[in-house]
Amino acid sequence: FADFQCSYRSGDVVIPNIQFMEPLKIECQHFIDCIRDESLQPISSGEQGLMVVQTLEAAERSMKNGGQRHFINEEEMTLSKVSQ
Repeated sequence: FADFQCSYRSGDVVIPNIQFMEPLKIECQHFIDCIRDESLQPISSGEQGLMVVQTLEAAERSMKNGGQRHFINEEEMTLSKVSQ
C-alpha cells in the first residue's frame, strides 16, 4: 500500500466576483438583439438549429422504439432542402 502523502499551502484565497446570468436568458436576449439590429450576426445559424431539432427528433424516435438507432441523413440537414 502506498504511503499517505499530505501537502498544504498557505496564503490568501481569492474568489472573483462573477455575475451570474441565466444561460437561456442570455440566449434569448441575443436572439432579440439580432432581430432588432440587423447588423448583428447570430451566434448559431439556422442550419445549426435545424441540426439540433433533427437530432432531438431522432433521439425521441429512438426512445419510442426501445433504443433502436435512428440515423439522420446529412442531405436533410440543410435549410435549402427544408425550404423546397
